[in-house]
Amino acid sequence: MSRLNPLRESQAAAADPAVNAWTSASAGTGKTQVLTARVLRLLLDGAAPERIVALTFTKAAAAEMQARIFERLADWVLADDVALDHDLIAIRAAPGPEARARARQLFARTLDARGGLRISTLHGFAQSLLASFPVEAGIAPGFTALDDRSALALRTRVLAEEIESATATGDQGFLDDIGALSIAGGEQRLTQVAGVMIAHADAIAALGAPAGFEAKLRRWLGLPVDGSAEAVLTAALGGIDLTGLRRLAVALAGDGGKVATRRADDMLCWIGFVPEVRAVQLDLLIGTLFTKGGEPLAKPVPAGPLKRDPSLAPLSEVLIAQVANVVELRARLATAAHAARYLRVGQRLAAAYAAHKRRGGFIDYDDMIARAAALLDAPGMGNWVRFKLDQRIDHLLVDEAQDTNEAQWDIIKALTDEFFDGQGARDIVRTLFVVGDFKQAIMSFQGSDPRVFRDRALDFEQRIRDADQAWRAEPLSESFRSVPTVLEVVDATLDELGHTTLGMREPVPPHRAAREGLPGSVTLWPALGDAEVDDTATETEMVWIAENHVRMAQQVAAQIAVWLDPATPLYLPARDRNVRPQDILVLVRKRGEFMAPLVSALHDKGVAVAGVDRLRLTTPLAVQDLLALVRFVLQPRDDLTCASLLTSPLLGWSQDQLFALAHGRGHASLWTRLRQSAEPHAKAAYEWLGAALRLADFCAPYEFLETILSGPLGGRKRLLARLGDEARDTIGAVLAQALAFEQQNAPSLQGFLAWIERDDSDLKRDPEAALDAVRIMTVHGAKGLQAPVVILADATRDVPGDRDGFVALNPDDVTAKVPVYYGGKAGRIGPIAERADEADEAGLQEHWRLMYVAMTRAEDMLFIGGALPSARGDKPAPVPDASWYALIERAMDKNFPLEEVPDSVWGSRRTHRGGAGAPVRDGDGAGGRAVDMTLPAWATTPAPAEARPARPLSPSKLAEDDIVMPPPSPGMIAAAERGKLLHALFERLPGVAPDQRRAAALAWVAVNGAGLDAPAQAALVDSALAVIEAPAHAAIFGPDALAEAPIAAVVGEIVIAGKVDRLLVTDDFIQIVDFKTGSRVPRNAAAVERYHLRQMAAYAAALAKIFPDRHITAALLFTHDATLIELPAALLAAHAPGVIADVTA
Repeated sequence: MSRLNPLRESQAAAADPAVNAWTSASAGTGKTQVLTARVLRLLLDGAAPERIVALTFTKAAAAEMQARIFERLADWVLADDVALDHDLIAIRAAPGPEARARARQLFARTLDARGGLRISTLHGFAQSLLASFPVEAGIAPGFTALDDRSALALRTRVLAEEIESATATGDQGFLDDIGALSIAGGEQRLTQVAGVMIAHADAIAALGAPAGFEAKLRRWLGLPVDGSAEAVLTAALGGIDLTGLRRLAVALAGDGGKVATRRADDMLCWIGFVPEVRAVQLDLLIGTLFTKGGEPLAKPVPAGPLKRDPSLAPLSEVLIAQVANVVELRARLATAAHAARYLRVGQRLAAAYAAHKRRGGFIDYDDMIARAAALLDAPGMGNWVRFKLDQRIDHLLVDEAQDTNEAQWDIIKALTDEFFDGQGARDIVRTLFVVGDFKQAIMSFQGSDPRVFRDRALDFEQRIRDADQAWRAEPLSESFRSVPTVLEVVDATLDELGHTTLGMREPVPPHRAAREGLPGSVTLWPALGDAEVDDTATETEMVWIAENHVRMAQQVAAQIAVWLDPATPLYLPARDRNVRPQDILVLVRKRGEFMAPLVSALHDKGVAVAGVDRLRLTTPLAVQDLLALVRFVLQPRDDLTCASLLTSPLLGWSQDQLFALAHGRGHASLWTRLRQSAEPHAKAAYEWLGAALRLADFCAPYEFLETILSGPLGGRKRLLARLGDEARDTIGAVLAQALAFEQQNAPSLQGFLAWIERDDSDLKRDPEAALDAVRIMTVHGAKGLQAPVVILADATRDVPGDRDGFVALNPDDVTAKVPVYYGGKAGRIGPIAERADEADEAGLQEHWRLMYVAMTRAEDMLFIGGALPSARGDKPAPVPDASWYALIERAMDKNFPLEEVPDSVWGSRRTHRGGAGAPVRDGDGAGGRAVDMTLPAWATTPAPAEARPARPLSPSKLAEDDIVMPPPSPGMIAAAERGKLLHALFERLPGVAPDQRRAAALAWVAVNGAGLDAPAQAALVDSALAVIEAPAHAAIFGPDALAEAPIAAVVGEIVIAGKVDRLLVTDDFIQIVDFKTGSRVPRNAAAVERYHLRQMAAYAAALAKIFPDRHITAALLFTHDATLIELPAALLAAHAPGVIADVTA
């Protein structure tokens, strides 16, 4: 294992375990190294491993930190003194014999610690907290955490159930609300809205009854509370000067112009309506004074009428103002009604969702954080829980703190409250370490706000200083990732932007490069506009002209192909080698229109590509082929499925072969034609599909798919041969889903197919998996990653618009904030507009922070490009001013002399180069590549059938119970109950002293035979005692006999195992008695049913095998009337197990 790199001064200061530290770590400055070093220093200083808690933002980050720590501790166990001292000095710990001895013990101490070293996500910590205190948190012990897929499925189910319930009960109000929401956004949008509303369930419930939502919203918007919207609007129209409006209309009519005359007619028509109709026809009046865009007419009065009557000008201004007031009133009324509709639907869905979770014992991810925060803050109980936690936590470390939301910060505050107020459970020094970066706060869609990160820093600093404890705010700005040239462009871009535009209060400190002097470059490709059409091109050459983003994808693919071509390689001067596929990382703002064309174009160019970082599970071709196979085995006569399967990689037919099979078949199915075909490829396909059909009859989904893929049919090999190694992840994901389905549902192929198609989940690729292929990711997905060559492929995108359509507000100024859906631009009025503008500003700030994250992924080379929107008219579309491309271009033009050179792919390119230091080689380029390996023959040869022992055979199952019984009459039912009671008495009374048996039996029957009267109970007891105490039965019911005795033996090839009711084993003989509760008692042994004879013969045969030298007797005791029938040896021999096997074979 390589030795640790020495910490720089700023890193060492942050890793000092004796101080509380709040660290702002710019991109690539080694924050994970600092976190790891701080944990190691804490352990070396004697901190108990189980009292160190590290909270990260993602599971991957938690796993990486834990792996680094344990790998280092394990290495220290066997490291020599020199190596170990080197590591201790690197993290600024004191070396020496004692320190080395402690370091070598840490691995065992950490493994043995109760609970271990706790490194998890905040959600994981919250879940473990709730699991420790479920009753206190008000949730069911042993609750189940819903993952995103299960939560979405439950929300969808709740939505469907509530619509069905409303339909059944005639709740037309709810159905109208749902209908309006569906029309506005579709079913998918409705599901998203349900998720938002459910997340705010408590706040919406606190608003009170749904009937009052609209009134509260009206009051908050400054509207009359009483009356319908139409009535309020009609009353407001009374404020319009109708006399003045008529005067203006007459003046316009006198102008004689066409437009003026139409306006006059509309005005007079509107005046002629009754007041209620005027409200409905308000747009008619608006069109006479406003443009289609809603702006007042620049010249509401033509020159002629105005010259004749100058007073028309101020009159028109007054009328425009009056109408504008009514228009705004209408907009506010519509917004209140629109928002109330969402809140009503949201409250009902949230209540139903919560009820489902309570019944099922579920919590979702939002519950984990909200309930954990509420538990820690609860009066009384919260104090007790915090006291218990106070005994478990001495040191808290928080990673990626800029992406932590308000509720998560509340948890962190509750955990550390007693660190700094002197009221802890133990008197020791306890510390808090927080690391984050305001510039990298890009997770607002998960509720985070970097302003909270900034404000909490001030709050914690004050509390810690008030407690007279050490506090250190340590910035990390030295990048170990990027070469100086890349960082120069990053700094220039941030300077051009300004720190306030990022949302920061202080200027961004310049980045310093640890890779000092190494060469690198930043290149601007020309923004890709509309393609020029060649007028001389033939019609066939112009059949398809790609959209700009598709053309951009094709050119990026062409550029990458040129770089990877040995004849025209891209040389990495900082590494002294040529680029390879895994060095290239393509970043985009969002998945969608660009990613799929780029993957396709790279495949066309023969470039290895890992595919997109996240996609719908049912989208990849490998998944579609496997699901098509499942559909086929469920319905072989589905021609479309059969055709797609034949031409899939699983069977590999050409389109010509499919046409030859399908053409002219009439009404016959493809499966029928395939069965009848004599063509060799058709016979092979028929045999392959026939094997799949036979598997489907007996296999659960996972077994079916795994056998198809890994068994003799070779499905995995066939898929990978056509689709490449990138299909491995998707195949594994399908198998994982099959297992998940079987854990939650009855295993069936039909159910699995419906489940996976209904609740289509996302497939997330491991971005750091060793794969020599180009990676394509969103900037969000690339957080924490890096690459020698980074391409910002859609940097020309403008700032994204408002996608949520709501703002979080508290309409009654009392309850918590609720989502207020305002219905687009028209609803951005009053306080909603203020909050929406704030949200837009925050979105713009995150837009620029996302750019910073994207640029700082580049280690050596950064390329910036993008496609422009299609031109409108003759004027080409410009690069949007607020795009990353425009800002970076301005910064580079202003600060660096750019080298402009011709380019075979782009026509030209402009580049800033820098650095002339000696390269640092990073190997020969083989790292990360898949090892070429030919599997040995045994790896693909099916294992031979395993020898299976004979299945144990219970004597009661030796043959079918062929005793024919008529439907039970009341008398038969009573007799059967009596037999059961006798059976129980025969089991229990032999162990009771003879003089106490009758009293014990009567007491027992009084409780268990309550349906019998006292004489019947006494008669039952007498019958049982008569059998037990009969001299002939003394031995079998004596103290030496065994009750419910197990018997097991191998007779021939048959394994017999069972229990006999009474067994007496002596030195000379063995006696077995089995009780029968049936009401039909045979006259003698010859009349005993064959089923019972076979059973007793099996017992006798098993005992003969166990005790070969002893005489065996068998009898049946019929409890209906306490009749004991001895079974002769000859009768048993005739029904022995070997004879049975011969007869039934």
